[in-house]
Amino acid sequence: MHEPEQVDASADFRGACNTGTPERAAMRIAYIFMRFPMAVQPFAISDVLALEANGHHVDAYALSGWDKHHAELVEAYGLRLPRRSHWSWRTAVALARPDNWPILGRLLSILWRHRGGEVVPMLKALALAPRLIEVVAELKRNPVDVVHAFWGHYPSLALTLAQTFAPQCHRSIFLGAYDLTSHLIPYSRPALEACQTVTTHSEENRDTLLAFGVRPEQIAVIRRGIPLDLADGPRPERESLRICTAANLQKEKNMDIVLRVFRQVRETHGEARLMIAGDGEERAALEKLAGELGIAEHVDFPGHLSREGLFQEMARSRVFLFLSTKVSERLPNVVKEAMLAGCHCIVSETPGIRELIEPGATGEIVPHLDPAAVAGTVNAALATQDDRIGAAASRFVRETMSSEAAMRRHTEVWRRELHG
Repeated sequence: MHEPEQVDASADFRGACNTGTPERAAMRIAYIFMRFPMAVQPFAISDVLALEANGHHVDAYALSGWDKHHAELVEAYGLRLPRRSHWSWRTAVALARPDNWPILGRLLSILWRHRGGEVVPMLKALALAPRLIEVVAELKRNPVDVVHAFWGHYPSLALTLAQTFAPQCHRSIFLGAYDLTSHLIPYSRPALEACQTVTTHSEENRDTLLAFGVRPEQIAVIRRGIPLDLADGPRPERESLRICTAANLQKEKNMDIVLRVFRQVRETHGEARLMIAGDGEERAALEKLAGELGIAEHVDFPGHLSREGLFQEMARSRVFLFLSTKVSERLPNVVKEAMLAGCHCIVSETPGIRELIEPGATGEIVPHLDPAAVAGTVNAALATQDDRIGAAASRFVRETMSSEAAMRRHTEVWRRELHG
């Protein structure tokens, strides 16, 4: 197993973080992930890069181990990782150190008191105990300004421990749709009590957070941004009858309906082509269905594309079609990227989507997934060949959905809590 290059935060940088006015001073921020970096979570990478572009220093800690895919992404994105960014042989050494035993004792107490009768979360948390102790011990030795748990499940345990062993750090957590619909564990509750800030990415999530007992003053709704530099550089010529979509190919993404819609679109626009980017458990079934529908020659399945490669495909396409009904769908980043690319986006009605798309102005929202009805909306978009909706969508994303602007909002919230 190859470990990342160890990058130490210099004393000079630590000093720089403590200079200037509270409104302008750079901050040191520890991000706690389950896994990092991940190709299927480019938004996490964007957050880290945007914070650093804004002048802050980010230490990204993963609870999992290091693998070759991490190395590829670190190189591709130019990420800087701290020492002990991932589980390694040093993790066991941290567990054996007597000065870390109080952290172990506190963790065991949390796991027992908040077990909620569920065995699996406790066993997983116990398996992660050495890594959690290692991370919290690092925060204790080298305090940061903010410790932020990127997800609400096992990374949240680091916040509860930091409350005791690194109390000077501002404690923050991001709870997204995955957390709020299926991924919270019994140990998430004490973390919500331990943190001062709970961020989420849609107003749609506010009532759910309040129902979980989060105090109104803890909540900061900050819509997740995307890197605008995706749109830099040359673009391919847009093809007038090209449709694209992209997703993890699973049932809830409804790519089978996309294929049925496309078959009907071809009855009106016989030269239309469809590209389905992504991979997953449904790919083979979808390729088979394309054959059964008689459209296989007109549908491309390129598999997983890089973010830049996918953006180029979006820029080449007239329409972006996204019909997911996954319960955790909230303002999908892939739709934002298609909007930035100037696509005419036609999407399903998912929670919060009207915070992103204004029907008839920046895209279209289809209330029902009847293939004939959706095909009618797609046909209308292809027939007009009007770029005004795509241009308006691109302007909206540029003005309201940049990664750097979103992370500036995060740091404003954290600074307010740090400095009162």
